[in-house]
Amino acid sequence: MRRFIRLLKFLVFIPIAFVVVAVSMANRGPVSVYLDPTGQLLKDSFTMPVYLLVFGCVIAGILLGGWAAWLAQHRNRVERRQYKRELRRTTKELQQLKSA
Repeated sequence: MRRFIRLLKFLVFIPIAFVVVAVSMANRGPVSVYLDPTGQLLKDSFTMPVYLLVFGCVIAGILLGGWAAWLAQHRNRVERRQYKRELRRTTKELQQLKSA
């Protein structure tokens, strides 16, 4: 099974790596990034290759999506913790009743 998973990872990640390299090579041109779209507050901008901007946005989206999913699951984590406490308490009570 481990060999299959390793092969599957290889078959998935190698083409993705080739696509990433191809996109990087095709989009090396510089682009100016302005942090203020109106241009009234911040006059500064910085220049970077297009592929860095795209990959940075993708990584930021992945991180923000993971954080949002983690926050959305907060209630489930709290309930699980409560159920574990109740299970421990009930198990301890059962052991005491068996020993009595």
